[in-house]
Parts: sequence; C-alpha cells; structure tokens
Amino acid sequence: MKKQLALHLLSQLLEWDTNESTAEFDWLRMMVEAKFDHYQGYTPGERFYVHFIHWLRQFSTLEERRVAYEFVKSRLIFISQREMHHLVSLTYPVIQRATRRCIADELGLKVHETWLHPQAESQIAESSIRTLYVGLSDGARIDVFRRENEGVISNEQVVASSEITLKKWVDLKDELRKLLDTRGYASSEATFKRICLIDDFTASGSTMVRYKDNEWKGKLHRFCNASLPYVEEFIAKRALIHVHHYLGTEKAKAKIDELVSAYANQVGDFQFLMTFSHVLSGDVVVDDAADEKLVSLIKKHYDKSIENSHLGVDVWYGYGQCGLPVVLDHNSPNNSIALIWARGEHADAMRPLFPRKQRHVQHGQSV
Repeated sequence: MKKQLALHLLSQLLEWDTNESTAEFDWLRMMVEAKFDHYQGYTPGERFYVHFIHWLRQFSTLEERRVAYEFVKSRLIFISQREMHHLVSLTYPVIQRATRRCIADELGLKVHETWLHPQAESQIAESSIRTLYVGLSDGARIDVFRRENEGVISNEQVVASSEITLKKWVDLKDELRKLLDTRGYASSEATFKRICLIDDFTASGSTMVRYKDNEWKGKLHRFCNASLPYVEEFIAKRALIHVHHYLGTEKAKAKIDELVSAYANQVGDFQFLMTFSHVLSGDVVVDDAADEKLVSLIKKHYDKSIENSHLGVDVWYGYGQCGLPVVLDHNSPNNSIALIWARGEHADAMRPLFPRKQRHVQHGQSV
C-alpha cells in the first residue's frame, strides 16, 4: 500500500480535519520510518500502515478508533533495534561499575578511591579477566555484546548459550589460563569469579526466578543447578552470579530482588547480583486506574480464545497482568496488553497491531 493512500484512509477512519491530518501525518511518517515499519514480527513485504488500518477498522465507533489511536501515539513504547543495541552497549560499563563497587567494599574503600589505589586496580583487572559472559536467550544479542566490547573482552569469555558442556568448560578454563598468564596474573586460579547471565527483557521477573509447587524454577535456578558440579574446578567457590537485563520494569526488578534474596539463602555456593541497563518506570503501566475509555476498549475487545495453561485467564493486560504498552523490535512481549499482540483462534478474531511470534505451544494453542 502506498504511503499517501494509507494516510488518506487513516484520515477517513479517524475523521481528521485538514489541521489534524497535517499534524498527525508528520508524527506518523517519522515513527513509521524510524520504528514501526522495522518490526520483525511482520512477514516479508508487510508494513505497519496495513496492520494499523486493519486494526483500527475493528473498532466499531469513531470514539473507539480515536482512543486506540491516542493509545498508540501517547502510551505505546516501541523499542527499536538501534535503541536495544544502545542498551547492549551500556551493559559492560554497568558490570564494570558493579565490579569496582564490590572491590571497594572488600578493601574498605569508597568507590572513587579505587581509581588511585594500585591494589584495587589490580584486583579489578584480574576480576575482569576471570568473568564469563553467558547469553540466556536469542534476545540477549550476545553477538552484538561481543562486537560492542571488542578489544575489551576476549571472545573466549563469551558464551552464547547457558547450556555449557563439560568439554566447553575445559576449553574455557584453558583459554582463561592463557589470558591470566599473558596479562601478568600467572599466580591466579584459572576459575571464573564472576558469571554474568545476560538477557534482553523482563516484565514480571518470573522467567528468571520463581518459587512454585515447593520448588525453585526459572533460568537462574537452571543455570546454578547445572553449574554446581563445576564449582572449584571451573568456577570459584562463592562465585558471583551477576544477572543483567538490558531492559526491565520496576515490578520485575522488585520481584527478582525479593526472590533472589530468598534463593541465595538456600544456595550457599554462589553470591548474586542483579543489574539493568534501563528500568521502565511504573508510570508506563496500564491498569484499571488508567483512562476509563482506554480500559473499556482493552477489556471489550479482549479475546478469551488466547487463554491457556501457560498464559492464564483474563489476561487483557497481558501475562501476569503486567499492563505494559511495550513492543520490542523483534517481538511483542506477552506481558504487554493483549490488544497489541494477541490473535484468537476463531475466524473473526481481532487482528493484532504487532503480531507476536509464539514460543510456547500447548494443545494446538500458542503463547
């Protein structure tokens, strides 16, 4: 569909006058070209305008269409690839600041005093060498992380998957030994003191760590449980497991902090630290306290056929009722408002604005 035709159709759907059209077209052109058209959930040849027009047409009244448009303009948060790569680029500095803070605490120094303290600088350098960076998902963009830190982090310190075999641990240890020897730390143990688990986004925190049915679950527990046999030989005793997300919510940060504290009390082999490149403010959340017309729109057009045992029931605000108006360039989180991403199972189901690529499939349904 040509852009001018698309804008004309949008103007008709929303009944804009000339002044409104002029103002809104400028904003739309900018956002579509810079962000929306680059959504990777669209199939080849698909563009945002087509999805937007079909999405708006599903609302039966002009008032509903205008509420939906205002939601996209004022509340939707679209994280573009360039913005996500910027969050990736912030990761190493965040990790290094955390390392410096830990060394300062060990030596009884203030953080700024470590810059002119030879022992502190030496320990920070050694700790940086004895750090392993592990991607927890495809979204971790570990290839981008590696390129962003070329010349600072060795390729042998970066692992793309959290499932590390014994052979891989042996290779990592051999490379670590070489690094320590060539950089003046021949007396240091060839074991990893810090393991940074890197992921892209967390909205509820439950994917990372949760306690359910009287047992610990989640990515953090799986990694720690699988790593226990390698403590001492490949991983230092009481090594620091440093979990870093490029993006998270205030809710997820608080939940992870709470659960990891409880988890640490039961797992004495490791220490834990959580950091983020950026944390979304709680103000972005859409819930029952939001604009009444928007809440009504979200609930009225909710399709219960999307529900299953993984997603839950009555999830018009998304999985865990997180109420996020967030779309990532490569996919729409299921923690976001269902109206954005959900497609029902019946013929007349709502068409999503940013279709979600499904990950979990259960009994013919996707999540």
